[in-house]
Amino acid sequence: MNAPNPDIHEVVLDAIQAQINTLQSGALTSAPGGGARTEKDLAAELTQLETDRTLLRAHWAHLPRPIPATEPPRSNACGETQPCTHVRALKQKYCS
Repeated sequence: MNAPNPDIHEVVLDAIQAQINTLQSGALTSAPGGGARTEKDLAAELTQLETDRTLLRAHWAHLPRPIPATEPPRSNACGETQPCTHVRALKQKYCS
């Protein structure tokens, strides 16, 4: 029996949270180009990750109204069908 595919929102949240955990642990002290990361660089990266996590959560929520079974769920934040363009962009950013 195959396990169901994880929700795109969960996949992106896991990817963002893994990067947050890595930064907070102090494991990444060098930049991808080989130079050292400054505290300012790390703080900026952490802020961006937290902002993206908040954005994801906002667009994960469904509109607070009854939805007919024939209509797909829509994001509470933007009204687009799930997954919305915001979530798909975050998936491309963190899961590619």
